[in-house]
Amino acid sequence: MTEQDLTDIEKKLGVSLPGEYRDLMLKRSAELKKAYGRDTLNIDWQLELRAKDLIDTNLIERDNSDITDGWPEWWKTLVIIGEDGGGNYCCLRLDGKPGVFVIGTDWGDQEEKVYDSLAEFVEDTLREAE
Repeated sequence: MTEQDLTDIEKKLGVSLPGEYRDLMLKRSAELKKAYGRDTLNIDWQLELRAKDLIDTNLIERDNSDITDGWPEWWKTLVIIGEDGGGNYCCLRLDGKPGVFVIGTDWGDQEEKVYDSLAEFVEDTLREAE
């Protein structure tokens, strides 16, 4: 992703992306796309590597009753960065609290921390793919 992609995400979602996400996408998104020959990092979780896909997922899921019924304004706290294909989403907190968190149909009305950092999430996903 480019700086323009990240700016577009922020404008269209009305958020400020966490620094860890911005840094990772600027430094490694091309490498990750090349390594997998596609625009998602797909093992158990799909990390969106295209700005349009990330924007679309976030906007669509703002209206998903499976998430919003228990947590009506989750998007004020989190930004979705990927999914598992089964209604669960990996997210980063917008307040800068480190980690990768999961929300969705299987997780109730609170996010659950599944990785201590985005870097750990990506490295674990890369190891699983080998």
